[in-house]
Amino acid sequence: MSVAGDELKLVTTAGWQTKPRYSTLSHCWGNETFLKLTKENYEAFHTVIPDQELPKTFKDAVHISKQLGIGYLWIDSLCIIQGNTEDWRREAALMSSVYGNSSINIAAASAINAHGGCFLKRPYLVDGLRAQICTAGSTLVRDFHSSSVYSLATTHSYLATRAWALQEKILPPRTIHFGNRGAFWECRKEIANEFLPGGFGSRLISGLNSGRKGYDFIYWWSNVVELYSAAKLTYSHDKLPALSGVARRSCKESGGQYIGGMWRDEDIEAQLCWSVVSPRLRPAWRAPSWSWMSIDGKISYMCRLKHMNLMLDTYTHVLDVDMELLGQDPFGEVRSGYMSFACSGMLAATLSHNNTVRLDPGSAADDVYPITPDCINDKEEKDSGTVYLLPLIGGETAGSSWNETKKIWQSEVAISGLVLRKQSDLAGSFCRIGIFHVCKDSIRGNVEEERLESFVEAFVERGELVASSICMEVIENETNPREKYVVIVF
Repeated sequence: MSVAGDELKLVTTAGWQTKPRYSTLSHCWGNETFLKLTKENYEAFHTVIPDQELPKTFKDAVHISKQLGIGYLWIDSLCIIQGNTEDWRREAALMSSVYGNSSINIAAASAINAHGGCFLKRPYLVDGLRAQICTAGSTLVRDFHSSSVYSLATTHSYLATRAWALQEKILPPRTIHFGNRGAFWECRKEIANEFLPGGFGSRLISGLNSGRKGYDFIYWWSNVVELYSAAKLTYSHDKLPALSGVARRSCKESGGQYIGGMWRDEDIEAQLCWSVVSPRLRPAWRAPSWSWMSIDGKISYMCRLKHMNLMLDTYTHVLDVDMELLGQDPFGEVRSGYMSFACSGMLAATLSHNNTVRLDPGSAADDVYPITPDCINDKEEKDSGTVYLLPLIGGETAGSSWNETKKIWQSEVAISGLVLRKQSDLAGSFCRIGIFHVCKDSIRGNVEEERLESFVEAFVERGELVASSICMEVIENETNPREKYVVIVF
């Protein structure tokens, strides 16, 4: 959209020899109606866009762009034909380049809808100050601000509660957040606000606009997953598309195979040990059950332990992953998918309604184990409540506890894995319904988790027998000879 002249108008840049400098807008749509691009007004908007009909947030973004000397502004609802699925999918696949190639992103951080506007700073708010301090004959200059000044303006703003907004924060080279904390500047080298325009220093940098490359990549991705999964979507089927821009650029920078919110070549077994913080009802199908994209709610991503050289033992390995796409975007919606594993054994158990399972009575260790369900309705009993425990990773973890006077560092030993339920009558076919975690010397003081020794005893006794009775295939595995039973999770 051109904002350089007296009148606003839509422009088509396809075929231009050079791309213009442009800004983008990141905003919450809300539930109230506002001006959008449609098939009916598409031609008319190329002549003029009625600025008097623009919602306040759009008007403010136009004003900000002009003040910055930028002649073009990209707004999703005015640059993507609304109600056109084909155009939406095509444009959704381009989000990485649209936001990534902008000169600056304007984030309406506090507006709850398109009519809220950008300039919402409360009167007399001071979010930082610089002062001279004279002491013992010396003069020092010090900055004063809250430790939460960054999060309040960005990651804890109202805009941050919307899932689409996360990639709009990560992809641009620089963003100005406008909201109830005033103006807050963020780029890949510096962060500052209108009260401390000289910057805050590296201790406030969130890590989302750095650390995507090399060794830190999967740790950075775990932060993205936890923030993204906690945010909300108006349409459930947007779960994969709303992160596709970040995934596309991450793949370009770091390589690797992207599979439904995870990375095949980045300790995939550890990534599979995600858990949901507060389980909800299972949504309509949009991703395979092994993907955190398949459920709603904030995710805790255990793979960061591998980043710290913890939980290094792998008991089951991923053999293959197959994803059938819904469209042409390899980072977008999927139609179906499965993941195959090579394991040395599994344990059968009976599912209870209090987030526990009891091992098959045939085991010498008839113990109860806590599980974390993915969704609350997955606890409904099917096939007599029979589930299967598939261990994935284990080893030492890190943590601390407090005695009466000080913090004590200690390390537990743990095993984590998937809770599976039979998918169909096809042998070795399962879906994921949760995760289990058993340990010794629990750092959380959770007595129920202190089941490691009995779990290992039961697995040695019955694990291979259970796997051989229900798995689809037995393979020759030269890399991990004991892992010869194939499990397929859909």
